[in-house]
Amino acid sequence: MKGRAAVFWTVGGLLALLFVAPLGRLVLASFKSSAEFAQTPPTLLPGRVSLENYRRLPTITVVDDTLDAAPERVALIVRDAHEYAGKYLQ
Repeated sequence: MKGRAAVFWTVGGLLALLFVAPLGRLVLASFKSSAEFAQTPPTLLPGRVSLENYRRLPTITVVDDTLDAAPERVALIVRDAHEYAGKYLQ
């Protein structure tokens, strides 16, 4: 029983690491400057920690623009679904 528990926790830990590793990579990338982020080949760790992205965060209006455009986008999706249903589901 002890051996099976070790295998279970080892496999579970590896799976957890598999899912959490990309989030860690995103956090590390958030501390890179724009130039370093676009660098080829990419680096895993930032060469110099930069808070540039966090200083610019209050000026980003993606959410506002998305919410403003939401009614038109929903209407477009509903219209396309209606056309598809009329064409292929009769």
